[in-house]
Amino acid sequence: AGAPIPFVDERPKQPIPLYLVAVVVSITIAVLGGFPLGILVALGGARDIGLGARWTPLIQAHGHLQLVGFVGLFIVGISYHVLPRFKNVPLGVPRLALPSIALIASGAILRATSQPWADTEAVGMLLIVSAALELAGAAAFLAVVAATLAPAERKHFDRYLFAAGAWLVAAAAMNLILVAAIAGDRYSVIPASRNAPLLDMYLLGFVMLFVLGVSIRVLPHFASLRPSQPQYFSPALAIYTAGLSVRVGSGWLGAYTD
Repeated sequence: AGAPIPFVDERPKQPIPLYLVAVVVSITIAVLGGFPLGILVALGGARDIGLGARWTPLIQAHGHLQLVGFVGLFIVGISYHVLPRFKNVPLGVPRLALPSIALIASGAILRATSQPWADTEAVGMLLIVSAALELAGAAAFLAVVAATLAPAERKHFDRYLFAAGAWLVAAAAMNLILVAAIAGDRYSVIPASRNAPLLDMYLLGFVMLFVLGVSIRVLPHFASLRPSQPQYFSPALAIYTAGLSVRVGSGWLGAYTD
């Protein structure tokens, strides 16, 4: 009668899944940073609230924070969740997964807090550091994706997911070049002609190709569609990549020759 009756079994604590870390961080960045910053710049566009010359760089900082810190990190988290299930293998080089999340998140936050004041030397260096952090995080993410895809049987959606990661690395590298240029000139805004192809790399390269790759894998099952025709996927990716490369390349050419 005096024996204790356990109400809950003692269970070892389970580590927080990596994908959940990335998703929570991305949503936190959006709610605490992206959305309030968006409201601020919207108010600054409608009336004078004292932003002055900081208004335009704040707009760019807001867009980058939402694109990389929110959408980008959300996709990174989803990738770490679905890729092992798609391929039926463990996540490749998992020791790089958490650093990739931390690097991308810290880079995006530092970009948002430094760009509006990047016309000073000290803050301009922070802007360059932010881009370097994002590039390192993107490279770590691509390494995890490649290591997860490599040992498993090849599927037609693999190339789309790898290409998405490669475009993210390329976009992060160009972002570093652009912010280094404006920081060196004591300027806080990337010229629109150079920012446009950068956005294409992020949106049409990274985001769109990831969406297409996952859709190829899951839509036939979710929507009870007829089996897909895999022989068309590789040519479609090649045509899409070629078109996007021409679009981005012509954008850079126009931006640096005008």
